[in-house]
Amino acid sequence: MTRLDTGRSGPLPRQNRFLAVLGLTTALSCGLAVLPGPLWAQGVGTATAVAIAIPGQPLDQALRQLMLRTGLQIAYSADLTAGKRSAPVSGRYSGTEALGVMLTGTGLAYSVTGTGVVRLDAVAQGSGASLPPVTVLGSAANGQSPRGPGVGYVATRTDTATKSNTPIREVPQAISTVTRKQMDDQDVQSVRQALLYTSGVDSEENGLNGETYEQVYGRGFLMQEFLDGMLLPTNAYNVLSIDPYDLERIEVLHGPASVLYGSVSPGGMVNLTSKMPTETPQHEVYLQGGSPEQIGGGFDLGGPVDGSDKVFYRIVGSAVDGDTQVKGIDKKRVSIAPSVTFKPDADTSFTILSRYQDVPEAGYYNTLPAQGTVWGNTPGQIPTELNPGDPNYQHYSKTEASIGYLFDHRFDDVWSVHQSARYTYDKADLQNVFAYGVTPDGMSLERYAFSNDTSLNQFTVDTNAQARFGTGPVRHTVTMGLDYQRVYYKEVYGSNFDEPDLNIFAPVYHQVINPVTSFTTDTELQQQTGLYAQDQMRLGHLALLIGGRNDWSSQAEHDETDGSAWADQNDSKFTWRVGAVYLMDNGLSPYASYSTSFQPEVGTDANGNAFKPTTGQQYEVGVKYQPPGYNSFVTAALFNLTQQNVLTTDPTNSNFQTQTGEIRSRGLELEGHASLTDHLNLILSYTYLDNVVTKSNTTSGAYTYNVGATPAEIPSNMASVWADYRLPWHALRGLTLGGGLRYVGSTYGDDADSFSLHAVTLLDATVTYDLSALSDQLSGLSFQMNGTNLLNTTYVAGCTSDIACSYGLKRVVLGSLKYKW
Repeated sequence: MTRLDTGRSGPLPRQNRFLAVLGLTTALSCGLAVLPGPLWAQGVGTATAVAIAIPGQPLDQALRQLMLRTGLQIAYSADLTAGKRSAPVSGRYSGTEALGVMLTGTGLAYSVTGTGVVRLDAVAQGSGASLPPVTVLGSAANGQSPRGPGVGYVATRTDTATKSNTPIREVPQAISTVTRKQMDDQDVQSVRQALLYTSGVDSEENGLNGETYEQVYGRGFLMQEFLDGMLLPTNAYNVLSIDPYDLERIEVLHGPASVLYGSVSPGGMVNLTSKMPTETPQHEVYLQGGSPEQIGGGFDLGGPVDGSDKVFYRIVGSAVDGDTQVKGIDKKRVSIAPSVTFKPDADTSFTILSRYQDVPEAGYYNTLPAQGTVWGNTPGQIPTELNPGDPNYQHYSKTEASIGYLFDHRFDDVWSVHQSARYTYDKADLQNVFAYGVTPDGMSLERYAFSNDTSLNQFTVDTNAQARFGTGPVRHTVTMGLDYQRVYYKEVYGSNFDEPDLNIFAPVYHQVINPVTSFTTDTELQQQTGLYAQDQMRLGHLALLIGGRNDWSSQAEHDETDGSAWADQNDSKFTWRVGAVYLMDNGLSPYASYSTSFQPEVGTDANGNAFKPTTGQQYEVGVKYQPPGYNSFVTAALFNLTQQNVLTTDPTNSNFQTQTGEIRSRGLELEGHASLTDHLNLILSYTYLDNVVTKSNTTSGAYTYNVGATPAEIPSNMASVWADYRLPWHALRGLTLGGGLRYVGSTYGDDADSFSLHAVTLLDATVTYDLSALSDQLSGLSFQMNGTNLLNTTYVAGCTSDIACSYGLKRVVLGSLKYKW
């Protein structure tokens, strides 16, 4: 029976889901199976645009909420909506615009009758029918926010690549996005884990150490992490680790990014986007437990403050307490991230973001020799659960705190301004007994004690103005900005090699450990000021980008132990990029670009001359594919990247280095994300990397690279596939199954390529059950199980030398009970 439902009578349905998703998507992929896709809205609704945030849920419930919010009258048959789920909607929309987004993937279309009633009808697949176009106001251009969680597994807009809310297909550089849904489905416990299915990225090389000392490599180079577009500082063993539950999305900008961010690795950058306050109420809590034995939980609450339409809040918190796969090593963490947004009018937004994380036990951090891990060992291999340290001298804790803000204001249709700023404090305290070799009989580990106490204070601010205007047929988006950052480090460290050995096969702990008694205290002040400008031009199907930046950086070092004077170093460097994309009507976007990078290199050579910054240049060509009618996105990229001024051992004095080294990285990256239907999500990626030393001194020493060698821990091939499928059959309604395979090719164990590590293939899986399938009284409640390395494969994740290797993570199984309302 057909009914006219105004949504104004009967009980208000409970919201059972929230994803802060800003709505409409485009895209599908070459290389992905082309399945019948959604019909996309194409025109503007007549109602006034209002703020709407309706989570994905049973379509009938979502329609009722939309009618209550907008006053639409929608006529439809109950048979049409049975068993269908809505796409999430968030942003400023008219009623019909929001409806078009909501119907994505349902196979339904709407029409407006002469009386103003909106009618829903089924549309035959392949009919070519279309919906009225959607125009979205505010930051949610084209249905997605560049800072939002994406839709399904797909994001189509970015701030990271241009600082200007740009469609990803218009950027002449490869960009990867990990959406909030992907992080939820894979139940990621770290940023490192969230990037395991991303092309061009190796986040696994630290193995077990990666849980406490997070490092991510892109195109063969160590990448920096940013939070909300501002650099996260690191020093020695003080590496900030952001809980991914605090994040809306993660973006990887592949290749040089210095033109907008200054000192950045030539391999690219990782930008983490914080969860932001929401305009409609949303609530989530969860409990989690699993193996290795651990328990945790968290909450995510947001909405208007006391019913206000101008002040909104978000507070995200989590905690975990458990074991690691290494005996006697625990991990404990508590994190909270409150934020509040003030929106006095439609053109102004001011958000205060704060974060505090206490990590009294950071987990395992140690190394093992290649003998007994990579190589054979006559008495036997070193067990993966062996703790090389000793509880009498074993402690690794971190405290992290930050507060900052994001400010946006639009003056008119041409000019707008953005400013972001943050202060960060971070402290890490490490004490441990490390293994550095095996005794001649192969029975025991030789060990030394090491202590490191590091603190840092950072202030960073970025201000930019944007102008959007036309000159004849050319449309321009011009971004001009100035940024500044100041970081003060203090590090107290020392070591003692007079320590007892540890029997590998019958370890005796609580031995007498000789503490470190001789310490070195270093302080360092780093400052960087950058002035940048960028013009994005659009002429018909052609999108051009050109940008330039000059940085002034300074470093001052001081050894408080010997009372030496401050050693100053100042650098100035200009970087630039240029690129072009041709946007075809069928969704193909071939592109080409050239970009440069720089990074200051602290220190001096044997003659006391300060090191010059490393420099990088990259040529990249590729194609992006985003065909209309499908929620998917595929990128294929070829690149040639070179870094100069790399440190290499001084041939005349092996205690010093010179900057005659050079590394070249060439490769291919393929990556596709697709939410092909309301039931199926898919990720595919492949990376080929040819990373070699092209210039070096071959003298032995701390920086030994052989010309033609591949640096340690850099695989030539990586591939992955992930899929999850929500079963459509009534008997199994509410059940979602998913899984993935990850392949990491062989790597070398040192920079001389004297030994190699085996390739490895790992299996991950997930099972989710929506308990509302059992009863409406359980709406919003779900149970999820996730397993990583499900086959419990033993492997060595990486080595930097024959005395510094790390096992990979073994099987981890976690169960979560989550409630949303």
